[in-house]
Amino acid sequence: MKRILEHISTCVENKIQHHPLIEWLRCKDDGYSAVEKLKAWIPIASYFSFGFKDLTNMIWKYPADEAKGDTLKTIINVHCIEDGNHWPWLLKDLVTLELNKDTDWVSMFKFLWSKENENQRQGLYDHIILSQRAKDPRLRFIMMWAFEKCGHILFTAVSNLGSEFETESGKKLYYCGKPHLDAEDGTVGGSSKNTNSQEDIWMETLTDEDYHDATEIVNEVLRIFNCRWSEALEYARQHVRQ
Repeated sequence: MKRILEHISTCVENKIQHHPLIEWLRCKDDGYSAVEKLKAWIPIASYFSFGFKDLTNMIWKYPADEAKGDTLKTIINVHCIEDGNHWPWLLKDLVTLELNKDTDWVSMFKFLWSKENENQRQGLYDHIILSQRAKDPRLRFIMMWAFEKCGHILFTAVSNLGSEFETESGKKLYYCGKPHLDAEDGTVGGSSKNTNSQEDIWMETLTDEDYHDATEIVNEVLRIFNCRWSEALEYARQHVRQ
């Protein structure tokens, strides 16, 4: 198991760490303020962010009776329960950033199911499909680990913008701020902080076939993130300062 988790770190560093969206969010000298970038990015991120609630609580999480007595399934479920409750922070930030004004239901639905938001929707559906390939808790854990590594990179960049906004405005952000980043530590179930859990995970073994399946799942996670982030960058660039 340790081998595949190290492989994920290498893949994320090589393929995701410097994605153009992340570089755009990080850039300090392009003339855009933190609040302008956040307000340009949040709308395109919203569909997946709210859909993630169902992905964790309805798709990834195992039935309680099935997880009972199974360490890995329990770790996954604990993670899903915690991770699936971040969406209220986004609601708070929408109000703080005044993105809840001048939006009617018809316009909102037209945007959410528009062509320019297509990869966000497809990304959620692709993750659901991928979950069916990862019914084995070892593969599901690996899938989620790759997901969390990507998420940590994104929310590190977003949180830096959030910190700038808080300094300038005196207003606190949650989804785009430190509370969310603290919860997105790039692991599953806080396993990096739990020695017993970590040892249990490291001891899980993968056959050559399992490892092959795992690498394919990891590659698919990275592909989905790449597609979603590329679309998000295009949208943000077109709508910044509008």
